Amino acid sequence: MNVRFSASASAALLALLLTGCSGQGAGTGAPTSSAGTSAATSSAAAPTSAVAKPGEPWFDDVKVAESGGKVSSACQLPVDFEVGKLWVAKTVAESTSTVMGKQGDFLVACEVDAKPAGNLGFLRVWTSKSTLDASKALENFMTGEKKATKPEIRTTAAGPLAAAEVSYKLPDPINGGERFQRALAVSTPKGAVILHLGGIDTDEHKQMLAAYVLARSSLTAKG
Repeated sequence: MNVRFSASASAALLALLLTGCSGQGAGTGAPTSSAGTSAATSSAAAPTSAVAKPGEPWFDDVKVAESGGKVSSACQLPVDFEVGKLWVAKTVAESTSTVMGKQGDFLVACEVDAKPAGNLGFLRVWTSKSTLDASKALENFMTGEKKATKPEIRTTAAGPLAAAEVSYKLPDPINGGERFQRALAVSTPKGAVILHLGGIDTDEHKQMLAAYVLARSSLTAKG
């Protein structure tokens, strides 16, 4: 039986989980350095947490996508990362971003479209002037996900940066049931940044995870 939480209950659970993650010491989920850009050429993703978890909800056994270039070729962001082959990045105009609405203190600044690669979904980059650390930034972002259920949180690494990551579910309006979502938060000198991977359903989401892992492993902060 699927258990659905209210928005307030989900937010409270998320805050509790984030507090628990941020209090862990080394060897128990503390951020570890990822394999960096070179991971993009390996056959499988190097896990970016202390304990790799194949299958739901993290799918750490996913293979890393082939790189198609840097997001900075299309979007001016506080961070840079590699995008999946055939994925197309484009800047989201401020007027459009405002219409899409805020999630916490964050607005969409860039979206990387998976359709040219054969999938229905986007890897979106949300930015903020906030100086919150990664865990607090993720908690702030998730206040905008009013229908989120079953959040699973971990501290991790995104390239050389400490990060916080959440896997959660939203209602699936097409197939019924629920669909996976993923978000990653980092803090940079120019503000906190969120990478969010959606997908029209869980199958699409899982097929796009390889590009998300590529972005996560190659993420760097700009000076």
